[in-house]
Amino acid sequence: MHVALTQSAPSGSRPRPWHLIGAAVGLALGVVDTAVFALLDVGEWLIPAMGLVFTANLALLGFLLGRLALAGARAEVDARTIRSQYEELESSHAAVVQAEKLAAIGRMAAGVAHEVRNPLGIIRSSASLVAEDLPPEAVDARRANTFIIEETDRLEGMIRALLAFSRPAQAQLQIMNPTEAADRALRLVRRQLERGDVHLREELPDLPGVSGDEDLISQLIFGLIVNAAEVLPEGGAVVVRGGADEAEVWLEVADDGPGVPDADAQRIFEPFYTTKATGTGLGLPVATRIAEAHQGRLELRPAAGIGPQGAGACFRLSLPRATP
Repeated sequence: MHVALTQSAPSGSRPRPWHLIGAAVGLALGVVDTAVFALLDVGEWLIPAMGLVFTANLALLGFLLGRLALAGARAEVDARTIRSQYEELESSHAAVVQAEKLAAIGRMAAGVAHEVRNPLGIIRSSASLVAEDLPPEAVDARRANTFIIEETDRLEGMIRALLAFSRPAQAQLQIMNPTEAADRALRLVRRQLERGDVHLREELPDLPGVSGDEDLISQLIFGLIVNAAEVLPEGGAVVVRGGADEAEVWLEVADDGPGVPDADAQRIFEPFYTTKATGTGLGLPVATRIAEAHQGRLELRPAAGIGPQGAGACFRLSLPRATP
C-alpha cells in the first residue's frame, strides 16, 4: 500500500497564527505603556518617541514569540502525521508478510496433501481387506486393524483441511439474509452434534442483507458452533446472536465455557496452532479466509461470553451491509 508522506494535517488540527497574536499583544502593550507615560506628563516630545520604541519592541518580541509557538505547533502536527503514516505503513507491511506466509503454507500444504493422499487410500483399503479375512478369535489383530483404519481416516480429514486451507475461498456473492445462514448452521449442528447435554439457542433479530455466499457463511458459523460445543462442560450453552449498525452486520457465536486464555488468544488464528489433542489448527484460519473473501473480519471478543461477567468465548463475524 502506497502512503503519501506529504499528507496534510486535518483542518481541525491546524495551528493558530501565534505570531500574529503575539504581535497584536505587543502592540496592545505598547499602546498601554504610551498611555501611562502620557498620564505621567514627562514631556510632549518624549511621549511619542518612547511610545513608538516600546510599541515596536513589544510588537517584535510578541511576533518572535508567536513564531516560536507556531513552529512548535506545526512540529507537533507534523509529528502526529508522521506517526500515523508510520503506523499505517507498519500495518500494511505486516499484512503483506502475513499474506506471503499464508500463500507459502498453502502451496506446501497442497503438495503434501497430493503426495500423501493416495498412499493413505491404499493403506485404508488394504486394512479393510485384511479385516474381512481375520477370524473372530483374532481379537488383537482386529483391534490393530481398526486402529489403522481410524488413524487413516483422521489423516484423511487433516488432508481435506489442508486442501481447504490451500485454496483461497471463492465466494459467490449475492444479496443474502445472514439470519437464514445462521439458522441453517444451527440445524446442521443439531443433526450432527453427538452430545445431547449442550444447549443451543439463537437470539437473532431481523438483520439487514449482506453481499455474501450463504454456503460459506453457514460453513463458518457451523464450525464456530462445533468448536464451542467441543470444549463445553456438561450442561454448557452456545448462543448465536446478531446485530447491525449503519455500516456492518455481525453474527456472534458465544458460550459459557472456559473461554480462550490470553496466551492462546494471540495465536488461535495462526495456521496449525491448536489447543486440541486431535485438532489440525486450520479451522479458524480457514474461517478467517472466508470472512476476508466477503470483505469482512473474524475476531475474538474479550469478556463477551454468556457466562457470569462475560465468561466464556465469543467470536464475531462482521460483514459490510449490502448496497442497493
